[in-house]
Amino acid sequence: MNKKRVALALAAALGVNTLMVTVGQVGEQITVAHAQSSRLMTDQEEARRKAIGIKQLDTTATNLANGNVEVTFNNVKTSDIKSVTSTAFEHKKFTERESIDGQNSAVTPTWANGKLTFSGIKEAGIYTGTITIEYNGGAKESYTLSLTKKATDTIELGKVDVTAGAIKITGVKFNGQALKDGETLYLVEKGGSVTSTTPKATYTATDGAVFNSGINFKEGQVYEVVYKYANDLHEVSTQLMLVKDATPVFAGFGSNDNANFEANLKSQVVADYGVADADVTLDTTAANVVVSGISSPIVEFKQTYSGANPAGAILSASFNTDSTLKVNLGTAGLDAAAANYVPHLELGYGATPANATGLVGIYTIKVGSDAPVVYFDASDKVSGVSQDTTGNNGNLKVDSISTSVATLDVSALDYTKSFEHGYSSVPVTFGIQSINGSEVTFGGNTFDGWSGAITHGTNPVKPTLTEKPAVGVSSVTASIIVSADKLDASTISAEFVKTSDSTGELILKNGQSLFPANFNPNDVVSKLSVSGASKVGLVADGSKTDLRFAVEYNGTLPTTIDWTFTVDNKDLVSTSSTFGGKLETSKGAVETVNFKDTVTTSNSNTNNIQNQFALVAAFGNSVPTGATVGFESQSNLRVTFADLGTGNKTINATVGAGSKYQGTYAAGIWVTQQPFTILAKDAKSVSNTSASLVVDANFFTTDDISKVTGGVVQYSEKTTSGSTTTWSDWKDSSTKVEKSEVKEDAITKTVTGLTGGKTYKFRVVYDYNNGTTTEKVYSNETAEVTLPTSSSSSTITGSGGTTTGTSTGSTTINVTTSNSTLTGTSASVTLPSGFRYDSGKNPVAVTFKYKDKDGKIVTETKEQYSNVTARFNGNNVELNGLVPGKDYNEITVDYTDNNGRTRSIILRNIQTSTTVESDKYLANVYEVVFGRPADEAGYHFHLDNLKNKKVSLRDFLLNMLNEKEFVEKYKSTEEKIEALYNAIVNRTSDEAGKKFWVDEYKKVLAVYGSETTALKAIADRMVNENELKELADKMGVQW
Repeated sequence: MNKKRVALALAAALGVNTLMVTVGQVGEQITVAHAQSSRLMTDQEEARRKAIGIKQLDTTATNLANGNVEVTFNNVKTSDIKSVTSTAFEHKKFTERESIDGQNSAVTPTWANGKLTFSGIKEAGIYTGTITIEYNGGAKESYTLSLTKKATDTIELGKVDVTAGAIKITGVKFNGQALKDGETLYLVEKGGSVTSTTPKATYTATDGAVFNSGINFKEGQVYEVVYKYANDLHEVSTQLMLVKDATPVFAGFGSNDNANFEANLKSQVVADYGVADADVTLDTTAANVVVSGISSPIVEFKQTYSGANPAGAILSASFNTDSTLKVNLGTAGLDAAAANYVPHLELGYGATPANATGLVGIYTIKVGSDAPVVYFDASDKVSGVSQDTTGNNGNLKVDSISTSVATLDVSALDYTKSFEHGYSSVPVTFGIQSINGSEVTFGGNTFDGWSGAITHGTNPVKPTLTEKPAVGVSSVTASIIVSADKLDASTISAEFVKTSDSTGELILKNGQSLFPANFNPNDVVSKLSVSGASKVGLVADGSKTDLRFAVEYNGTLPTTIDWTFTVDNKDLVSTSSTFGGKLETSKGAVETVNFKDTVTTSNSNTNNIQNQFALVAAFGNSVPTGATVGFESQSNLRVTFADLGTGNKTINATVGAGSKYQGTYAAGIWVTQQPFTILAKDAKSVSNTSASLVVDANFFTTDDISKVTGGVVQYSEKTTSGSTTTWSDWKDSSTKVEKSEVKEDAITKTVTGLTGGKTYKFRVVYDYNNGTTTEKVYSNETAEVTLPTSSSSSTITGSGGTTTGTSTGSTTINVTTSNSTLTGTSASVTLPSGFRYDSGKNPVAVTFKYKDKDGKIVTETKEQYSNVTARFNGNNVELNGLVPGKDYNEITVDYTDNNGRTRSIILRNIQTSTTVESDKYLANVYEVVFGRPADEAGYHFHLDNLKNKKVSLRDFLLNMLNEKEFVEKYKSTEEKIEALYNAIVNRTSDEAGKKFWVDEYKKVLAVYGSETTALKAIADRMVNENELKELADKMGVQW
């Protein structure tokens, strides 16, 4: 069961605006809003709707260099305008920007030289007023008009400081005012967008915004500083490029400087990363430096310890002019217990008196990955070695040995590699060059391979080498940690100012800073690329800081443009890099609010309700997508005739929460509800100098009949010259419509004084006094009619008998099985012997009469059989578009004979049949619902919809069963249910099924007390039964 459809049907039947429907025992509720009367719009109401005139004003705004805005009317000729007046245009801020933008005073435009000029539109928002156009003929029309000015927000960066570890931005201004504390700024790589992982920083006036993670510190890297606001619906950005620092700054710290290392390095990191001292952790165990909030250590280093004592001579750093490192060596001891120590070899001489040991060998220091550098030759520290012959068992005697290294006797060592921006460490390794295999000279004697020539008695004296300290290390490492600040930042912000529909200015703020002094303007233009632009030129700018470019397009400006600007100034970047991005072209420009297409009325199935229809209106690009469109104060476009009224009416587009530029935009329409319609039809020749036509006026209120003072039939004459056809201007005929003839009933008028052999078309004009002026109301134009060249009498014999008449005589054919072929929706009838016709002109079916079920002859209107076609095919006349099973008493076909005269064939007693299930089914629905055969136009309309699956069978049936005729036709409950069976499943009811549905009908009736409501609820359930689904499948239509 389709609960929603049941609810719609019930609400419609009750004629209420909102209905709460309870369905089933569990009490499910469905609210249906805006359901109205169940009765469909009448033919008169439909004619009245079609007669509504809607005019709209299409406008264009041109933004002038002086800040003024000119509005021109695109669909009104300036030459037709006498004057234009205007109310003040009131300013409304965009809702989400209430706290951002200022309040603009109301602005009143002036009309001159065919343009409406506005001045003083400065603030973003929607400006709405009413303009009144007075035409030269005295008529006046008023239109509501909205102008929009989108925001031109800007963000300015006061100072950008690029340190070794962070980008710090201070002095930020939003729209010229200091950015508030606590606002968030984002740092986005060029071309990217803000995501959850985008680097962000909270701004304060004191500390600015510091970005110290997720940054690619690389020369030429471009970032956008993005500020999001107004609930993140808006954002504005400016770009910065990391460039060479003209005066790079370096600092170095020795890892084995116990007294100063930690404090000095922390102080530097705090300055470089913009963090607090507590956020920096120097881990000597892991040998790294960690900053809170940054996932990886900012630098790792190497350091050898003996307990808490760092090894190596104390290091300090200085830097050469080419930014390379110079390592300075300080003191070191020979004992691991000292504050600083270096590894060494100690030489022994047999028995070891107190002065018999000292340094010996060659020692090295290595900076980074460079080749070893000789530290010192310890043998130079040993002197006076001889044999002690006076004592101590003949041991060696050493006059002098150095036993300490208070100051390393080497110069500062250069590290020739340059540093990248940021933090890095350079290891410095102290080691022993060799233990074995070295040649050592001391005391004038050379010991090769550590075999001695000195003896004591018969015992040779052999020196011994001992590796010191005793911990067994042959090398130790310390590091220089370098902070390299080699980058600066150049900033640039871009905006596009629309100056006309096809031109604008692209402004690069601070753009001149990207070039050397006295740059060539021609070089500047070549650096800029703008997507789709036909021409780009440099505009002189007095600020000497910005770059302004005039941009032109062939045709209308696109909504957005892509731009790139190349920077190749070698003072800034070693290789070229580009700023760039996407810009909205309408920012800051004043635009008029227009409809996208022509505003019309509609009576589609969803609006086809009594006295109710819809306006069809959509807004152009100046209104953000997703707006709710409504008429006047409504949030929808459904209207009644009374709602619509006449004169200036406003259609609004409301942009709500979740969208940019929230507010109500408006555009006006000028409405005229024609008081009546005139249908001119059935035009045909009467003689070679006259023609007749039927005039059928349809008045929407009887009061308007008395306001018509009369009318006239007009004609236009066709002229053919070769292949060119023209029609004359409309002329009044001598045939008048008298005031006494003005009524609802159709009247026939004959136009005389015409010319035989000529072709005419006709229309009717009524004079209507609206209380102020007399306006003319026009009918449609009739089909063209060709008059005969002369008047004569003739006799034509047909199979059905003989008819004698004038030149417009007729032939009657009684249709039988022997002279016709009748199948489905077509009929082919054999013409009588001697029948002649003009084969170059198609015949036209002009009159249809059929027998109803009571045998009464009914004459159809032209609208009912308008789709039926007739044609001659050899000796037959063929009709297509008939209704199968319909008993046609008489069909009249007009044709032109071979003498150019208009004649008629009257075909009597035509009845086709069909075996096609869908064709038979549809004919039966008409018989059940309306108690009459289907009209041809309606039958084939619905048949096409069903066969081509434009409409489902269920929706078709519910629409048909909603007709007033069906609701009122069947009286008893049993009759109603039987009729539903006949209409829906095309059969009589079975006893059990009928009893079930009768009981269900009575239950619904007991709840709602309305037979109409109950009938529609049951119908909705029956069309959702499986039997109809099977029938739909059998017919090949959509269930």
